[in-house]
Amino acid sequence: MAALNGGHEIVISNDSDFGISAALGTTPPYTLQPKISPATGKQDDGEYLAIDIDRVNPTTSAAQTSTATVTISVTGS
Repeated sequence: MAALNGGHEIVISNDSDFGISAALGTTPPYTLQPKISPATGKQDDGEYLAIDIDRVNPTTSAAQTSTATVTISVTGS
């Protein structure tokens, strides 16, 4: 978590696997296999949420919200 722009923006970040899907090999040096996002075809290297505090209006009677649906497919080996 970080405060930017003099506290006018808050950034929250999380990456529990650091974009690594496996460590290959049985003896050092190990080879790290990148975790590839099926949606983008690129290495999955983390997520973050940026909140612009100046756009948050505490006097508004109803909060502005949005909804997103994410489909997750899990396969075993």
